[in-house]
Formats: sequence, C-alpha cells, structure tokens
Amino acid sequence: MRWELQWGSRDREFLEKLKAKGKAIPGLDSEPEIDHQNLHFWSAFCTLSSSRPQGEFGPSAIPLSDIASYLDIIAVEDRDERLEYLRLIKSLDAEYLEWAGKEISKKMDSKPKQGR
Repeated sequence: MRWELQWGSRDREFLEKLKAKGKAIPGLDSEPEIDHQNLHFWSAFCTLSSSRPQGEFGPSAIPLSDIASYLDIIAVEDRDERLEYLRLIKSLDAEYLEWAGKEISKKMDSKPKQGR
C-alpha cells in the first residue's frame, strides 16, 4: 500500500526508460511482489475507496456499511471470510488515511501564511 501511494501513480513506462538508461529509480527497485491470491482484497479496497466520504479536511474512513454492502454484492456469505475482508480493507484504509493526512499537512505547511 505504501509503495502504491508513493510510486503507483507515476508513469511506469517513463520510469522503466529512465532505469534502462542507468538512472537509479528507487521506486522500481523496491516494488513489492504481489500475491495474486490476495488481489481480490486490493480490488475491494480500490472499489470502496472511490465511495469514501470527503470532509472539510480531507478523506474520511470507508464506512462499514459500504463494506458490508460490497460484500453482499459480491456474495461473500461466510462470516470468517467477511471478517477477513473487513480486517484487510480497514487496514489498507488506515494506511491510506495516514498518507492522505500527511499529504494535506504538507500542502497546508507550504501555503504562505496571511497576516491580519
């Protein structure tokens, strides 16, 4: 998750070309291996993330009701599997919210202060 937030939105083709020219691209060298058996959790998080509420000071947590509705839609009925989805989605969400909070703080700190 942390890698995706820092490097995932960058133009991968451009970074690969720079790397081929001998430039050090730390993001490409540190990209984690994805366990394809767990992609459904990542997919669920990405889908649900787009429905998260936005507050005055940035994004809010994905509502539990949205997670439950999503699991109903994809027909996850097993209680333990639902709890596993919930645990992982909430964990990814916490990482995202921490990152978003830091990004907002950076933007606020970089804005010029206005005197009264």
